[in-house]
Amino acid sequence: MYTSLRYDVKLAKAMPLFDPTTLVLIGSIVFIASMVNGLCGFGFALVAVPFMMLFLSPKTVIPLITLTSLALDAAILLEARRHVEWRKVASLMAPGIAGMLVGVWLLTYLGIGSLKLYIGVIITLFALASLMGLRRDFENEGAATVFAGFLAGLLGGSSSIPGPPIVLFFQNQKMAKETFRANLIAFLLSLYVVTIPMYIMNGLITWELTRASLIFVVPVLLGAGVGIRLSYRIDEASFKKIVLVLVTLAGFMSILTGLGIV
Repeated sequence: MYTSLRYDVKLAKAMPLFDPTTLVLIGSIVFIASMVNGLCGFGFALVAVPFMMLFLSPKTVIPLITLTSLALDAAILLEARRHVEWRKVASLMAPGIAGMLVGVWLLTYLGIGSLKLYIGVIITLFALASLMGLRRDFENEGAATVFAGFLAGLLGGSSSIPGPPIVLFFQNQKMAKETFRANLIAFLLSLYVVTIPMYIMNGLITWELTRASLIFVVPVLLGAGVGIRLSYRIDEASFKKIVLVLVTLAGFMSILTGLGIV
């Protein structure tokens, strides 16, 4: 039977979120994930979620990641705003919001084991597809936009990982690097702004999580700064491959914990 939301919220509040050891572990994960995001232009939730779920409930991790992502995406968008194609971002938002509503419902009512398995499968498939360089040209860009937006919203609402469908969509459309990065951040930030009230209405965001997100803003901004500086010194293509291998392993770990093997 699926675990109820009320039961999961109690579990989340019982976790030692403000224990010094927990704060150090989660802060380190957030720092590394932000560094990856600063270097590659995406990957914060993709890296952070599976590792944070080793220590915290998915229904604690996912809203916490969403809150923390606001600072990261807002800082990046401030710098990249002149490259944003607002019409393209707007065309993704309507299907994105529709998908987000479904995703929040899944997060609210899906059991913890099932949620870990679901997130692990999504992470692993995306990482493997990226490693293999899979791409496909879309004949009907309008339909592809609706599908990518809806799938991104679905993943964002249920796992705080809305990026993969949009990343693959923009890659397929051969979007310029600056525009790719700016459009992606603008869409993600807009989606997070809409998602947060839905989390609050469903009891997924608490005052405790809000306080924690404020604490983790510091490692987020520090990690992003380091990642941006490293991007000028390290071969980005090679680093992305290393990151994707790491993410694949993290996805497998999430699947194994979801199945109760580890």
